Amino acid sequence: MTQWTEEAIERRIRDWTRDNPIQFVKPQRKDQCVQTKCEVPPTPVVVHDVEMPFLSMVNFMVKGALASIPALLILFIIGLICWAALLGPLVRIATFSH
Repeated sequence: MTQWTEEAIERRIRDWTRDNPIQFVKPQRKDQCVQTKCEVPPTPVVVHDVEMPFLSMVNFMVKGALASIPALLILFIIGLICWAALLGPLVRIATFSH
């Protein structure tokens, strides 16, 4: 993990505020940022590798697959309602007899 020096943080804030027209409010204390809702400069992140045990990865994927089942059921029900709303009047018109 990269350790940031106070000078590097100050330089990054200076560079960011110079390039962005919005005003940056630097908190005096760590808890002050939450109170004043200050702007924090975006930090670019690039993930090169994820180290995760195989069984933990399998567990994560199984949980994701199981979590998608209720979502698919809800989408299926919404699809049925849409089809019924669109095709119901057409079937009624087609089978209408005098």
